[in-house]
Parts: sequence; C-alpha cells; structure tokens
Amino acid sequence: MPTDRLLIDIAPQKNRREQYCLISITALCRKYNQYTKQSHLLALALLQGLCAMICRVNEELMSRNETDANALAGNMSQNAPARILVTGGAGFIGSHLVDAVLSWFPSTQVTVLDALTYAANPGNLREARASGRMRLVHGSVEDRETLQPLIHPDMLILHLAAETHVPRSFADPALFDRVNRGGTRILLEAAIAGKAQRVVHFSTDEVYGSRLFPADETAPLAPTSPYARSKAEAECEVEAARARGLDLTVLRPSNVVGPRQHREKLVPRFIVLAKAGKPFPLEGDGRQQRTFLAVSDLARAVKVILDRGPKNATYNVAGSQTLSVMEVACLIAAVLDRRCQFVHVGDRPNNDRAYMLDGTRLAALGFQPGKQLHEAVQEIVAGELTGHSPRPLLPLDASLPAWSSPRPEAVMRDGTRAEAWRRP
Repeated sequence: MPTDRLLIDIAPQKNRREQYCLISITALCRKYNQYTKQSHLLALALLQGLCAMICRVNEELMSRNETDANALAGNMSQNAPARILVTGGAGFIGSHLVDAVLSWFPSTQVTVLDALTYAANPGNLREARASGRMRLVHGSVEDRETLQPLIHPDMLILHLAAETHVPRSFADPALFDRVNRGGTRILLEAAIAGKAQRVVHFSTDEVYGSRLFPADETAPLAPTSPYARSKAEAECEVEAARARGLDLTVLRPSNVVGPRQHREKLVPRFIVLAKAGKPFPLEGDGRQQRTFLAVSDLARAVKVILDRGPKNATYNVAGSQTLSVMEVACLIAAVLDRRCQFVHVGDRPNNDRAYMLDGTRLAALGFQPGKQLHEAVQEIVAGELTGHSPRPLLPLDASLPAWSSPRPEAVMRDGTRAEAWRRP
C-alpha cells in the first residue's frame, strides 16, 4: 500500500496540521528508504503520537498567545507614554506606526518630524490628522534647532527618518551617510539632552550582508552597499548613546511591504509594471532571495517590544515568506491576472544573494509574522483603488548607475524579444 494512502487510512480524522506533519515525515522516510516495511509502520505509529502531542502543545500556545495579546493591549494602555515623537512619520513605515500608536494609546499626543523628501507623503497621515492628536512638523533630524524643542522628558521616540533606496545610495553615498548616520547621532544627542525615556531605532537586515544561513542578533555586521553601511554606522551611534544611559531598542526588519510604499521599491514597482502590461526587469539572474514582512506585522512587533522587551535590546524582525525576485514577479502577475514576463537588465554592484534572519529572540516575546506576500500585494492594490496610495512615482535621477538600463538582447521567457524597458 502506498505510504501516503496508508497515512490517510490510519488517521482520517486528524486535523490538517497533524496530517501535514505526518505526510512530511512519512515522505522523508520513504525518500531516503531508511526503514523496512515493518519498522516503517512502527515508526509511523510513534510519529503519529508525537505529532498529535506537538499539535496539542501548539494549540495551547496559540490559545495563550490570544490571551497574552488581550493582556498586552491592557498593559500598553496602562503604560501609555504621554508624548511620542516619530521621525520620518510621513513615510511608508512611519505613517503606519503613527496610525498604530494612536490606536494603542488613546490619550497620547504624537508629533511627526519629517523632511518631506520625495519618498514622504503628508497624505499618508490623513487618518492620523483626523484623530486630533497628531501634528506634523516639517524638518530634518539633521536640524538640532528644530529637533530639540520637540523632545520632552519621558517621551518615547520612534526613529525612522532615513534614506533607504539602495540604488540611490550608490549614486550619492554622502547623502546616506549624512542623513542615516549623522542624523541619528544628532537625534540621539537631542534625546539625551531632552531626557527622553526610550528610543526605538529602525535599522535593516541588510547590515548583515549576504547570508546563506539565518543571522541572529549577535552575528557580525558586514554591509555591502552604501545604504547598509550607513545604517550599520548609525548603530555605532546607538551603542555610544547606550553607554551614556539612553534606553535604546534596535530593530532589524526584513523587506517591509504594504500600502503607501513608494513605487521605487521592488513590490510596488512590479505592481505598476504588471498593471501597465510591461515586463518585469530582473537584475542579474533574478534568483536573489528576499524575505518579506508586512508593515502591519512590523507594527505588531513594535507593540510587543514596547510592552515586553527589556532595555537596550536588539531584535531581528523576520518576515514570514522568502522568495526570489523572479518568484515575486510571478506572484504579482498572478494576483493581478497578468502574464509573467521578464526583461534582463544589468546587475548592480554587490547585489546580495540573500538576507536571512533568525527571529528567535523576538519570537520568545510572543511575536510571529502572519501575512504572506500575496496578501500584502492585494492590500497595496486595494489601497490604490480607495485613494490611499502614495503620490505618483517620481522619475529616478539621471545620475543613477548604468546597471538600471536593460540589455538590448533581453528576451521574454517564451523566447520572444522584449521591448526595451523604460521606467514609467
């Protein structure tokens, strides 16, 4: 009798989680032919009991997590800071966190400091404005005179202001160093002078460099782009501020995706191209691996850390799904019911093959990512239909490196020649 059929006959009433576990283990045993028929049946029976026990424990933990989530909301209401400063709060991630903290803390006043560069959009804050508890200050973290009066004793600061687009960092590394490292240093000095209670600094998984195995928070930093280097250097400023007594939490998230993201980024750009019927540009072979984290999951992670995280901790915030760039393109095409077609373009320097995070430390606090990439894509598309998309895509600078131009010999996957791709 085939092993898979045997499994179904033995355990027809098992829940889907147990069936998946058993099928996976059975298939592995069969693949490597490790057991004779009799010992295989005995091992299968033992594994059934083990899987049932694991699933019961898992269900108990899920139940506890739901209870903990309710307690978490209550604890955060009791420990709500009177004031919160969000730097870069008119941008993609920042605006979502502004909405989140306004919902977590019903009496908290939120100040947003944003330079309102091309990647920001004041329209991202329309819901926050409607609360009556948010004000937007146009200014840069590099400007101490603007920044210092915004910081009050016992204030919580969420520091997201940064230049983030990797190709732009190769074109203007000095800008990234000035804003990401220099701006962080000025912010932290102002936080110390203003006696802020806590600062949450948002870094990136790219500080680890290309990884074939998951990096935990103790792994050495090995940035390979001017952007990643500037963020790693900003973390040096964090360590110096910690030594002076400032409570600093560092987050290193995976690739964050969701509504309001600027269309220079991979997922929204591919959505724009798919809707226009254009081929997806692939840098190099298109097999670079990226892990994706929904912006709503990142907000949940911040919520957990604020309530449960110890002082001066660093956390990887790992996404729930890892895909190659080529797989991302085809997933987006499938969601939008479009043909998945490619044009190969020159690879950029130091295009890391993969970023891999070990999220064990944050999982110990009770956080698990939930949303898959296709759900985030659907949310982005729905956001455009309801008028919550960012401002139209601005052309990238002409000074960007030459690898952004397509090769003239590029062809579609089906063998037909692709038209030269141009930025929309």
